[in-house]
Amino acid sequence: AGGLAYVMYTSGSSGVPKGVGATHGGVVGLASDGRFGGGAHGCVLWHSPSVFDASSYEVWVPLLRGGCVVVGEGGVELDGRVVREVVGGGVTGLWLTAGLFGVVAEEDPGCFAGLGELWVGGDVVSAGAVARVRAAVPGLVVVNGYGPTEATVFVTSYRVGGVVGGEVPVGRPMDNMRVFVLDAGLRPVPPGAVGELYV
Repeated sequence: AGGLAYVMYTSGSSGVPKGVGATHGGVVGLASDGRFGGGAHGCVLWHSPSVFDASSYEVWVPLLRGGCVVVGEGGVELDGRVVREVVGGGVTGLWLTAGLFGVVAEEDPGCFAGLGELWVGGDVVSAGAVARVRAAVPGLVVVNGYGPTEATVFVTSYRVGGVVGGEVPVGRPMDNMRVFVLDAGLRPVPPGAVGELYV
C-alpha cells in the first residue's frame, strides 16, 4: 500500500515546482471511497492530462470499481456539444475544473442532462454556475471536490443540495481522511470561524 504509484509535479501554493509521490494505497483509498458507489462513476470521461491529478480520479475510480473509462481525444476542448456527446455515449461521471464548469454552465447548462454525477473543483466553485446547471438539470448531483495533489486528488467533498447561495463549501472529509481547521497557534477553531485547513 505504501509503494509509489506515480510522481506528479505541482507548484501548489508555493509556486515552486516539486515532485509529489502518490502511493498505491492513496489511489486505492480514493477509488474505494463510498461517495463513488452507486453507479454514477461507472463510466467516466478521461479528458485531463495525465500530469494533472484529476486524471487519477478519471482513470482509477471507474476501473478499480469494475467500470469503464472513455478516453477523450487529445487536446479536446470540452464545451456543451462535447459534453452532450459523451453523456449520450454512456459517460455517467465527469470532473471539470471550476473555471471550465463556469464557462460551460454559462453557455449550455442543460448539456449535463443524463449525467449521474458532476464533480467540480480545483478552485472556488461558482454558486451561480451551480444554480444555473441545477435549474437546467434538476436531478443532477453536483459535488465540490477539494484536495491538494499530495493527498491523491480529493480530501473533502460537498454534495450541493437545494438552493445555492453564497460560496460553495469544500465540505467534509472523504473516507480515510482527517481534516482540521486550526488557528495560527494550531488550535482548533469553532465552526464557521476562519482558520487554516490541515489534512
